[in-house]
Amino acid sequence: MNFNDKILKAIYVKHNIPVDTLVREPKLISCFAKDYANKSRQKKINKSELGRHLKNLGRKGQENGGLPRLRRNYFGRNSRII
Repeated sequence: MNFNDKILKAIYVKHNIPVDTLVREPKLISCFAKDYANKSRQKKINKSELGRHLKNLGRKGQENGGLPRLRRNYFGRNSRII
């Protein structure tokens, strides 16, 4: 199955969930697959293939056309408290 990487990246940023968590949790990958099916206008998405493709994109890295790094709220010692 061919996936549109541009749509996958946009949905990945919207969901803001790391790839490992997405692939590990059936409920999350189902939700992700539904969003992808709606955006790409495909009727049926194979969740295992989608998960495999997402993991491969994550391994590529953003510089090589893979998934972007997620922006996380970090409230550690380097954050300012106002």
